[in-house]
Amino acid sequence: MGYKLLTIASDDGIASLSFNRPESGNALSVELMQEIIAACNSYKYDTDTRVIVFRGEGAHFSVGADLKDPVRQQQIDEKDLNQSYRRTQLGRELIESVLNINQITIAAVHGAAAGGAACIVSACDFRIGSADCIIGYPEVKLGMNLSWGALPLCYNLVGPAKAKRMVIG
Repeated sequence: MGYKLLTIASDDGIASLSFNRPESGNALSVELMQEIIAACNSYKYDTDTRVIVFRGEGAHFSVGADLKDPVRQQQIDEKDLNQSYRRTQLGRELIESVLNINQITIAAVHGAAAGGAACIVSACDFRIGSADCIIGYPEVKLGMNLSWGALPLCYNLVGPAKAKRMVIG
C-alpha cells in the first residue's frame, strides 16, 4: 500500500515508519492516523521484520493532534456526537495497533512528542530521546479529555510522580 503522509523504509529486518508532515510539526491528522494504523496492521504476519522504529521528519517527532485538520474541523463544526466518538475511537485504535505489533517497537523522539504523539511513544516497547526532546500530555491543561488509553501506559512506564508532572506540565 502506498502512503501519502507516512514514509516507510526497510533494511535488514528493521523498518522505519516516519511521519512525513514536517511543515505541520508532523501533527496527527485523521489521514496520518489512518495510515499509521494501516502500516502497523500490515506487519501483523510479517516474519522478515524484527524491529519497527517510529520517527518524525523535520524538527519534531509529532506535536500531537492536528487541530487544523479539515476533517477534524468539520466534525467539530457539525457537533456530531457520532463523529466525535469515532475520532476518539480512531485514537484508541491507533494506540492499540502500535501495542499489538508483534515486532519490537522503538520511538526515536526528537523535538516535541505531545498529546497523541506521547501516546504513541508510551505504546512502544522502547523509547530513545534526543537531548532536546520533550514528551508531554498538554490535553489536561487545555481542558481536553485524553481518551486514547495511554495514560495508564505512561503511569506504568515512569511511575506516578513523573506521570503527573508530564500531565500537568
